[in-house]
Amino acid sequence: MDWGQYLFVREEIPEQLEKILSRKRSWRETPAGKGVVLLCSGTDPYQTKQTANVTRGVVEALSRHNKKVRILTRGLLWVNDIDILNRTNVIVGMSLPYLNDELSRQIEPQAPPPSERYKAMLAGHKAGCRMYVAVAPTPPNMTLDDFKRHLEKIMCINPEVIFWEPINARGTNGKRMIAAGLNFTDSIRHKNSWAECFTRQWNDIETAAREVGCEDRLHIWPDPELRGFVDDIKLDHWLYKPTVEKWDNLTSLNPRKLGDNSS
Repeated sequence: MDWGQYLFVREEIPEQLEKILSRKRSWRETPAGKGVVLLCSGTDPYQTKQTANVTRGVVEALSRHNKKVRILTRGLLWVNDIDILNRTNVIVGMSLPYLNDELSRQIEPQAPPPSERYKAMLAGHKAGCRMYVAVAPTPPNMTLDDFKRHLEKIMCINPEVIFWEPINARGTNGKRMIAAGLNFTDSIRHKNSWAECFTRQWNDIETAAREVGCEDRLHIWPDPELRGFVDDIKLDHWLYKPTVEKWDNLTSLNPRKLGDNSS
């Protein structure tokens, strides 16, 4: 089966994780990673009710042991878990490359529309959740003005970090995009044109962030394949730059504030 056509749900993970954490005496932290657990890079943790139940159990286990948690999702089910996600050791992010529902139906037909994701993020922000946004992947027809309007909307949720990268139409991605009727696909299918688009949008979103007043929150997700198209110092800066979430003040907090809502 192709990617996206199957889902393996491991309902035993929260229990297994609790056993491991209860025995663990050390926790490796690096300057870049800061000991943060990402849920998750391989599959969406809130795509179905089953995965949402697993995710809730995992977050509760990690919080009981005072671990830092970063969630990234396109799903909407996380709003049902706001009672455990509005803790200081958790930050919630959603992929929100644009607010065009029609375009989203072509690029990511299985995902909730961006307008609904934005409403979920507003709800999370209102409930006191720490938030971030992945403005990714952006289509090549987004302009400087588009980025400015988008960032202005995003700042309404007060994100700690705004990640960005453009869409990649090389390889099988490009074939799927052509099949979806995305007319801009041919303009970025080859490495040179892809790199040209990447660098143009990189400049545009940095300019937009300066004008909107959120440049200090912007974090570029660069591609090593840009070497030769982008200055090596600039590329290496972003390849190895830690993110700017506010984790440093957590070490002095009472553990009950991190993982226990009881009185």
